[in-house]
Amino acid sequence: MNESYNWGTFTGIVIEFIAFWPQQIPRKVTLECFIAAFETLRYARCESEEFEDGFEKVAILVDPNTTKPTCAARQLTSGLWTSKLGHTFDREHDLRGVCGEIYGTVGAVMKRELPSFF
Repeated sequence: MNESYNWGTFTGIVIEFIAFWPQQIPRKVTLECFIAAFETLRYARCESEEFEDGFEKVAILVDPNTTKPTCAARQLTSGLWTSKLGHTFDREHDLRGVCGEIYGTVGAVMKRELPSFF
């Protein structure tokens, strides 16, 4: 997750860029499909959104009424999160600070171990 979108055009959501979606995962805007897509990138579900040294975390925000994903965020080493928050550049933010009417609530937090170079 960086300067590109990770899902394409779906019913009800128009996104102009298609950067990545695993072929083996159905192209559906569901929390289950998004979790499965991140699992192909070595992420696993975790309970805590707190920063953990040696891990990269992502959070999938969902509409609380439908549980459809609305946004995804990646945790930075500062403990803050970054995400698109629309069609602009990535923005740094507190994860819970973006929860609400537009982006919904945290549906899942996932993490993967960062590679060790030493």
